[in-house]
Amino acid sequence: MKKKWLILSCFVIVLLMGIVIPHQFWLTQLAMLLIVETGSLQPADAIIILAGDSERFHHGVSLYEAGYAPHIIFTSDLTALQLIDLHMDWNEIIRNAIKKSGIPEGVTSLVRSTSTYDDAKYSYQLMQREGFHSAIVVSSPYHMRRVRMIFNKIYKNSEIVLQYNPVRNSWFNVQKWWMRERELITINNEYVKLIFYLFRY
Repeated sequence: MKKKWLILSCFVIVLLMGIVIPHQFWLTQLAMLLIVETGSLQPADAIIILAGDSERFHHGVSLYEAGYAPHIIFTSDLTALQLIDLHMDWNEIIRNAIKKSGIPEGVTSLVRSTSTYDDAKYSYQLMQREGFHSAIVVSSPYHMRRVRMIFNKIYKNSEIVLQYNPVRNSWFNVQKWWMRERELITINNEYVKLIFYLFRY
């Protein structure tokens, strides 16, 4: 009798492993699918840092400090930040951050936008005006596939070379992301936006 229970227990364990392991594997792959990166990063004319998490700012600035590009293009939300009685413009927030980072005046540009599509559109216009021929695009890991999709579409008729470099040591972690609320919401929202962008643009 004990032998039968032992065999049955082993069978149940194997069955559960067969269900859980593929489940974890495919969910991890689902998150990894969002991450896009250019293999070997090369120096460029500019670094385009997309608005959002502060980690994007710090990673982009670190690339500038490492000598990957002599110019930085920041994108900024048009919506003002309202905190109780405090009214702040994103333009002001970014310029304060630039000043605190010790970045010299004259090596930065600011693009005002409301979406990833606008980030690509208006950064492209600025790149054309400035005569830049290459750029490194920086954003959060989960954002990079949609970024590449839109930027490649906007820049496709130009000779501008784009590289994509996600934030290093990001809070975003593909391992067991479904167990954490922030990653769960982020990945869900990103796939909804990806589908929207596919049909919209």
